[in-house]
Amino acid sequence: MTRIRFGLKSRTAPSPNPSRKGRGEEYISPRLKRAILAVAAATIVVGQAAHAQTAPTPQANDPLLGPAVRLGQDLLDAGILPRLRYIDAFAANPVGGLKQGVDNSGVVIFGADMDLGRIAGIPGGIIHATFAQLYGHELSTDNIGSRTKVQSYYYPYKQFELSELTYEQSLFGDKLNLLAGRANATGEFARDTFGCRFENVADCPLELTQLVGGFPGFPYVNWGGRARLRPTPNLYIKAGAYEIEPNRNKNSGFAWDTTSASGFVMPVEIGYGTSFADDDHPRNFKAGIWYNSAAYTDPLLNTKHTSRALFGGAPLTHPGGRTGGYLLADQMVWRHDPGSERGVTVFGAAAAPFDPSETFGFQGVLGAVWTGALDTRPADQIGVLANFIQLSRKENEYLNGLLLKAHSPGFIPQSGYVFELNYGYRIAPGATLQPALQYLVNPDDISRTSTKVAPRDAFVVGVKFSVNANQLLGLPEQLSAGFRGGE
Repeated sequence: MTRIRFGLKSRTAPSPNPSRKGRGEEYISPRLKRAILAVAAATIVVGQAAHAQTAPTPQANDPLLGPAVRLGQDLLDAGILPRLRYIDAFAANPVGGLKQGVDNSGVVIFGADMDLGRIAGIPGGIIHATFAQLYGHELSTDNIGSRTKVQSYYYPYKQFELSELTYEQSLFGDKLNLLAGRANATGEFARDTFGCRFENVADCPLELTQLVGGFPGFPYVNWGGRARLRPTPNLYIKAGAYEIEPNRNKNSGFAWDTTSASGFVMPVEIGYGTSFADDDHPRNFKAGIWYNSAAYTDPLLNTKHTSRALFGGAPLTHPGGRTGGYLLADQMVWRHDPGSERGVTVFGAAAAPFDPSETFGFQGVLGAVWTGALDTRPADQIGVLANFIQLSRKENEYLNGLLLKAHSPGFIPQSGYVFELNYGYRIAPGATLQPALQYLVNPDDISRTSTKVAPRDAFVVGVKFSVNANQLLGLPEQLSAGFRGGE
């Protein structure tokens, strides 16, 4: 998809109040105003349409989707579960950031799970294969400057990706489950139940585990795997090990040698979870730690132990052995009635490294999802999310050192926040249109360190459209429990 440009201009005058980080008056082009009005109008239309009934899942005799439903079921009966998803996100910042703009990004995810019990007589054996084609540009990188993305599924190397090729073996009634191959750690560890229902990706996956822990994350895969022990149906313990490959994001996942690997990351997680099948108010609790063996560069210091921002030079390298930990939890706190899944669920997460020489020092997330707020729209969802992320002292000094050299009128605080409010309008089972409003407070400029001014607080309006073909056709999501393919 072609990048959308609107010929935007930005003018900034020095701010008389230095506490406002050099904010100034802004100019928004007429085209951007029209774009924002169009998004607002679409949001209103979606809200008014929320009084319509949700379409049921199509059956095999459906005149439009019937052939696809029958084909999917035939493949499933033969032991092959196809998988297809499409996600597209539009976002614009009429106020704040480094400049105003509009961007669009998205992904097509497809693949299949193959039940080797039916195909080859290997009980409990499954092959998972997933591919992704990414496109577009992202507002945070282009116009805001912040490392936190405000659009789903943007990656700077937009390419065709092998995003999973693993073998899974279930043993002893799935009390022991093994998985290995080309895999990503964020699909298995520190995975929030609700984070990916938002347009910003602060919690999809938990951002700090990738940026600091070094977890390989979708769509990028390295060699690795995990073992999961489930002593009771609701309790599990799992541990994994994944290769750290610095050049992974440039090779599309098909370069399988390990010559440039720099180390490995080992996460360990314990969790407890329930569902509507065994709990009136389902809940999930997860706690984990990680160990990263790879050497890493200091955010601030050069090899002479002086500020790299002010004096330049090669970055100081630290030996491996980094550690950190995380907690995640969600709990349904109110249920509309015992016979439905309507209600309010709250969720939260926190993560931190155990050493100071990292890019980020702490991340905390708090949010809620209200399913079925309207009687006529029982499957729609209202989501609110607040993300707090704190730069490490060294990273904060590095970024502000660059701004000091550029004579910036303002600087970047150590703590930043992202807030989101969205409405997920379900067009049909598996198809959702989600208008969203976001507000970034104290955004960093990690994605645009060449800037000469600190980014201003940014207001973002956007829309995400997603289609899950498996839900649309009434097929299961995967052949075994667990995250698959960028959910």
